[in-house]
Amino acid sequence: FGLAAHLYALRRRGDQGIGDLTTLSLLGEATARAGGSIVGINPLHALFAGDRERASPYHPSDRRFLDPIYIDVERVPDLADSHDARSLLANANAGIASLSARTHVDYAGVCKLKSALLDACFAQFERRSAVDPLVAEFDRFVAGGGLPLRQFAVFEAIAAAHPCVPWQRWPDSLRRPDASGVADFAGRHARGVRRALYLQWLADRQLAAADGHARASGLTWGFFRDLALGAAPDGAEPWASPGAYALGASIGAPPDAFSPTGQNWNLPPPHTVAMSTYACTGFAAVCVANWPRPGALRIDHAMGLSRLFWIPAGAAAADGAYVRYPLDALLGVLS
Repeated sequence: FGLAAHLYALRRRGDQGIGDLTTLSLLGEATARAGGSIVGINPLHALFAGDRERASPYHPSDRRFLDPIYIDVERVPDLADSHDARSLLANANAGIASLSARTHVDYAGVCKLKSALLDACFAQFERRSAVDPLVAEFDRFVAGGGLPLRQFAVFEAIAAAHPCVPWQRWPDSLRRPDASGVADFAGRHARGVRRALYLQWLADRQLAAADGHARASGLTWGFFRDLALGAAPDGAEPWASPGAYALGASIGAPPDAFSPTGQNWNLPPPHTVAMSTYACTGFAAVCVANWPRPGALRIDHAMGLSRLFWIPAGAAAADGAYVRYPLDALLGVLS
C-alpha cells in the first residue's frame, strides 16, 4: 500500500508556503515507517514562471521539466556561501511565516520570495570556479539534458522578456526554436538561460535526494509520479516541437450527463501523423522524463492512448469528434 497526495498542499514546519521536495522526502520516510511501499503525487511539471495564478499541474508549460517552485531554498548549496542570500532569508522570516500559515498556497507570493532567494544563490554559483565540484555536477546535468533542456531554458529566458505574452504573439524571429532570432537572443541573454538551467538542476537534484532518502527509509517502490494529458498551447513544450501538435484544435470531451455542453480542456492534441513519422518519440520523451525507475507512473486520461476528442478552434465542444491514435505503437513505447 501507499499514500497519494498533492505535494503543494502538504505542509511542514519551516516550509516556504508550499509543499516542497523536502516535504516529499519526509512524506516518503513517514510512509515507509508506516509500512507503505509507494507515494503518489501530482504532476511536478514546469508551469508558467511569469503567471503564477496559472497553478493547475494538469495545464503545464512543459511536461519534460520540473517546476522550480518545489525547490526548498534552504537546501540549496549556494545559500550557505552567499551573504546576500542569507541576509535575504533572515529578512524574509516574517514573510515566510505568513506564507506558511495560509490555508491556501499564495503562488505569486511564494514565487516572488523564492525567486529573490534563488537569484542570490545563482549569483553565488556564478562566482564558483570552473573546477568546483558543484559546477562540474551542473555541467554534467546540462550535458545530459541535451538540446531539449537547452531549448526549454531559452524559452524561459524569452518568456521572461515577454511577460504574460503567449509565444504565438512573440516576434516572428522567436516563435520557433529554430527561428532566425533565437540563437542571437540566447547569446544576448546568456545569464537568463543559464539561470533557468540552474533552477532545473536544483529541482532535479532535490527530487533525486528525496527519492534516495525515501528508498533508504524503506519505501520500496519510491514515488508514483503523474503525467498530465498535455501541455498548454502557449507552453514551452509545443513551442519546442510545433509540428508535433495540432495547434488549431483542443482536446476535450463531448456533451454528456456530467457536462451537457461538453468540455474544452485547452490542450492541443498530439498530431497523429507526426507520431507515426517520428515513431512516437515525443510521447517517449515525456514518459522517460517522468517515470521513476523502479517505480510507477500514472498517465492522466489513459484512454487517450486509443482516442482523443478534438474540438476545432472556435467551435463548441458539441462540434468536436474523436480521432483515433496508434494504440499498439504507444503501448509498445510504454512497454
